[in-house]
Amino acid sequence: MAILRAEAELGVRPTANILECPYGSMRQTAANRFAAMHVPAFLLADLLVFWGGVQHGFWAHGLNTVRYAAQVHTPTLLLWGTADPRVTRAETDAIFSALAGPKRRHDFVGAGHEPYWKQCPGDWEKITRAFLHVQLI
Repeated sequence: MAILRAEAELGVRPTANILECPYGSMRQTAANRFAAMHVPAFLLADLLVFWGGVQHGFWAHGLNTVRYAAQVHTPTLLLWGTADPRVTRAETDAIFSALAGPKRRHDFVGAGHEPYWKQCPGDWEKITRAFLHVQLI
């Protein structure tokens, strides 16, 4: 979310983006955490996001990766693990669909919410190297 927001709202212009397990919104990621703990997210996720934003001086409910992605024209590689308990396929599908520029996606089958370079080093290197090679020539 940070790089997409930086591009959409702050004018940052990288050569390429690599997004690993990006979440859709602050509220959705809080709800996903409650669900993973088998605790109802109703009201609790909203309260957590609201209070976290108050503590840090910003409107956390306004953070929305899909909205930012729609303004990003930078070539982007989105990586996601199919066993990720914190970020859903629906979130990554929405982000990927919204990206305005050239985009590629790779789903690591069986991978969770952890660094793919560590969990799947061979595949991660091959995929990112190929993506960056195309973007940097």
